[in-house]
Amino acid sequence: SEPGTDLDALVAAADMADELNIVESERWRRVLADLPDLAIGPDGVLAIAPGEALAESHRHFSHLAALYPLGDIDPFRSAAEARIARASIAQLDLLGSSMWMGYSFAWLACLKARIGDGNGALAALRAYANAFLLPNSFHANGDFANKGYSSAVFRAFTLEGNFGAAQAVHEMLLQSHNGTIRLFPAIPADWHDVSFERLLAQGA
Repeated sequence: SEPGTDLDALVAAADMADELNIVESERWRRVLADLPDLAIGPDGVLAIAPGEALAESHRHFSHLAALYPLGDIDPFRSAAEARIARASIAQLDLLGSSMWMGYSFAWLACLKARIGDGNGALAALRAYANAFLLPNSFHANGDFANKGYSSAVFRAFTLEGNFGAAQAVHEMLLQSHNGTIRLFPAIPADWHDVSFERLLAQGA
């Protein structure tokens, strides 16, 4: 299918409702039919909304959710989708991290892994570990040691950054979105001896 024409969560919800023989199936299919196509600007970059490009550094990458975690844009599926994904992530890099939080770096690592950029994913994880992890390994959402990664210099503890970082490593080692299992899809160049045990692909 074309990028952005289906959302796996809604399809799954409708299919489960069909299986359970409940009327919610019709509701989810109506929602799915009403969703607009993804907003892609003339530069081939995913936009926030039609005609509204991401213009400055921002801590949320919600406009890239179609790439990760949803997989509606899959750079392994077509050259066109790969161009959109790579251009959209390149825009994040260009705008810089001045307004990012710790979890933004973990999210970037997941995005980089989705395009097969193991070196980029590792660089994002190293920045996360360098500036956003307290000595006890808790995630501080701000650049608490003022190392220059972000203008947000504070020590607020949150959970999502560590979860995102762990998921980024999973994405580097094993991906299984859109029905294809890929082993070692985003391994950094200096990881010469890599293995894993007991990671699960989608569907267990």
